[in-house]
Amino acid sequence: FWGVGTTLSLNGRDFLDTLATYVATIPDRIVISESGSEEQQEQSLVRATSVLNYLATKGIAKDRCSIAVRPMSPEENLDGQRMLEVALLSTSIYQ
Repeated sequence: FWGVGTTLSLNGRDFLDTLATYVATIPDRIVISESGSEEQQEQSLVRATSVLNYLATKGIAKDRCSIAVRPMSPEENLDGQRMLEVALLSTSIYQ
């Protein structure tokens, strides 16, 4: 993202282009979250939604995606830094 905003950076779009190419070949569910403090929760949701919408422009069906409110990584691993997380869930887990 650009700075503290919600607009995807060029590097972010490049990464998501690669991710979209890969996930188009597998049936896994995509879970998107971003770490942040309680005060940043709304912005984290907006950022995760930006990622979901970008993937949709690359042909990934929105109904394959979920947005998680809480980060998936343990907070002690983040060292106070914000981090976007994308997890792929095997169909054996969610079906």
